[in-house]
Amino acid sequence: MLCYNGTIMEAELDVFSGRPNPRWVIPAPESERIAAQLAALSQPADPPAMPGLGFRGFVLRSDRLTARLFGRRIVLSEPGRERVFHDTGALHADLAAEARRRGFASLLAAPPPDDRP
Repeated sequence: MLCYNGTIMEAELDVFSGRPNPRWVIPAPESERIAAQLAALSQPADPPAMPGLGFRGFVLRSDRLTARLFGRRIVLSEPGRERVFHDTGALHADLAAEARRRGFASLLAAPPPDDRP
């Protein structure tokens, strides 16, 4: 679950259709760092075009927020609103590195498109 006030977040590698995606829990110190990055997002963006099959980015979840990362965009969904920002930091890269460390490198075969403004 996403870190807000000391809780931890869950990360999901969004890659499969019809079977569970790989997931892991992010420890509290790292969750707090990521939560601060999400809170500091300030460059609005258009929603990314989502691919049909294969690697579709990452999803971070909490009881109050879902963050979907793909195509150098971060889509923040909260009850009653959705906002899209440019991933101006290295959050996508950090999650990809953690996925590789956990043995999921083959699932990240296609990098996200470089569609920065």
